[in-house]
Amino acid sequence: MIKGGVLFLASELASEQGELVKAVEFVEQAIPYAAVHPVNMVFAQHSLGRKLQVAGRVDEAFAAFNKAIQLANDLQIPGDVQFDILVHLVEAAIHIGLWNEADEAMVKLSTLSRPPHIVENVIELLQRQLEGTKELRNRIEVLKSIKINNVFKTLLEANAVEVKPLLAWWREVEKSGCWMSKDKKKAGAQDDNDRGLRVIYDYWGGGGAARIMANFRKFAPDHFSPFIEVRTLTDIQRAIRMFSLISDTLILLWKGRTFGGQFTRTLVPITKDVVGGAGYIGFFGTIFRSPSGSQWVSALGKGACIPEEICRFLLSEAASLMEQGRLILFPAPAVGCLQPEFGPSEKLLVALMGLTPFLNRSNDLTSNSVGFVPFFENVPIPAIADILGERPE
Repeated sequence: MIKGGVLFLASELASEQGELVKAVEFVEQAIPYAAVHPVNMVFAQHSLGRKLQVAGRVDEAFAAFNKAIQLANDLQIPGDVQFDILVHLVEAAIHIGLWNEADEAMVKLSTLSRPPHIVENVIELLQRQLEGTKELRNRIEVLKSIKINNVFKTLLEANAVEVKPLLAWWREVEKSGCWMSKDKKKAGAQDDNDRGLRVIYDYWGGGGAARIMANFRKFAPDHFSPFIEVRTLTDIQRAIRMFSLISDTLILLWKGRTFGGQFTRTLVPITKDVVGGAGYIGFFGTIFRSPSGSQWVSALGKGACIPEEICRFLLSEAASLMEQGRLILFPAPAVGCLQPEFGPSEKLLVALMGLTPFLNRSNDLTSNSVGFVPFFENVPIPAIADILGERPE
């Protein structure tokens, strides 16, 4: 019993320090000691499920939560304990697409007493998560059916064609901004220097991102494309310096701060051959012409926007890499990745696109999410783009 208790304590300490593999190992070693007393086994399986879930091993986590709730039912464990287990079981079921199991567990949740540490509207939140995840998987099925122009012979060529309109739109609004209002702050601007590049990025992503994913799917597995989670501009710069010279296309998943939840009044381009604009409503009563002669209209939309400084970096230092089709950045919420850790949605994205994940296994979100690969910290990023442009092979 004492050894079992020590192992559970070691598991919790390892989890707090971000040692997810060790945390799982310790609790697995402790389970045989808990088996002596069935009540202890309930808490042991619950603890194992939570550790596995954080580690991204959600199928195994669901199995552990299922064992825990079955034991809790048999032993008539108090309702608030069962409620806690079922909340985790529902989350795991949603992540791995077990819709019926999630629905059944939520029905039972409504009959149990809620422990005070769980938010009052948890059932409503879980229901929204279930509906959102179903929609994401439906979109992925649609994505699988997208046909890519067979004219493209390489992944880089296909990506470059899809990114080209975005860069053109950014350059159009770089001087004056995209805001459809004299009061820029009312339209969504954060300050007088805010050009709304992030809004144009979100507008392009409402269709353009799906085309990029389809490109990767078409050319998989004949490409080496690292998949890296980033949370700061420094993370992005480090990832580029580490991996761009050895990859076909570098895919960055932005898990830093995003802006959304409010409607934005903006100007968007009128396009015939570019897929984009999902989530935006265009008003075609008045058509505006940019200095280059392209047509724009006012629009209203609400999306998941990355910070403006990230877009400025992509348009300036990293523009050549994007033009070559070698650099893509996805906002995590826009592609259904809502967990802080590498979870089922990220795994689905990696499998769908044939990517190679480089992961931060720590719980510390401020730690280096890129890893430890030899590189030159201050090498100019445009110089990397120049080298790749001269030697595309």
